[in-house]
Amino acid sequence: MTAPDNPMEEPRYGRRSDEWTPEAQTPSSTPSANGTAGTHADTPWPQYGQLSDQTPVSPQPGPNPHGAPYSGQPAPALPGRGRGIGLLVGGLVAMLLVAPAVFFGVLLGGMNLGELANSAAPVQSGQTVTVTDSGSYAVVVNSGDVYGCALTDSAGVSHEMLFQPSTSSTFWAQGLTPGTYTLECATEGNVQLMGMSGLSIDSATSAMLSALGWSALVGFIGLGLTIWGVVAIIRINRQRREIQRTYGIY
Repeated sequence: MTAPDNPMEEPRYGRRSDEWTPEAQTPSSTPSANGTAGTHADTPWPQYGQLSDQTPVSPQPGPNPHGAPYSGQPAPALPGRGRGIGLLVGGLVAMLLVAPAVFFGVLLGGMNLGELANSAAPVQSGQTVTVTDSGSYAVVVNSGDVYGCALTDSAGVSHEMLFQPSTSSTFWAQGLTPGTYTLECATEGNVQLMGMSGLSIDSATSAMLSALGWSALVGFIGLGLTIWGVVAIIRINRQRREIQRTYGIY
């Protein structure tokens, strides 16, 4: 005895439903003229091979190949090294050229070379010479042999002159009272002497100290400018490398 047919029984696999009609076939299952299936117009998403109706999204800029994000802005101008180079060159010039020039300028100016040059004149033993307000007198031996010199004042007091070895033998006396003196030298052979007044040990020492002080000051200023220039160049180079790395400028 067989069971009665169930009117609610679902159709088996491959069997069409009793409610199926040709109109129920959707466009998605209707083959096209070239043998391919039609588009699924009733689906809100694009099918395989179908372009979306949405506006395409523009591609975002990728990372900079040099490692930094590209900002899209034009690269700023690279900072120049002119200021740092100027400071460096100025410092070197001050140390190597200006400082020595200041030394010799202050030294020669402090030694009162103008008065010394005006008083310089050829002399010989037994001649009367004049001592200026500097209170000093020097005898330079240009040629010949001189064993000693002395100055005798109007009172007959003799003032021995000290021997100062240098490029030319020089006899020196200082602390004299301004006035006229008689020069007496022990010589041998043909002797040529040059006498001058206006330079003293005190003035020479003072001029030397002043020259050293001013030249050292200029030298330290030059050293400071040189260090400042080097630091400025290093800082500018760092800024240039940062800009080049950020914007890919090489």
